[in-house]
Amino acid sequence: SGIILIPFQAARIFRTWMRADREKKTIICPGCGLERHDPDARHCKACGESLPGGK
Repeated sequence: SGIILIPFQAARIFRTWMRADREKKTIICPGCGLERHDPDARHCKACGESLPGGK
């Protein structure tokens, strides 16, 4: 069986993804170069390196 998305459900999912991405901060990880992290991130979500300016 497959998954059927009604257009308003798909739009809600898309808006949620876009909102989450707008809340990310541009902090470049010195270990792997990943640029988008949560505002309260202390470590890189990809490699675990401490982020500059971490608390």
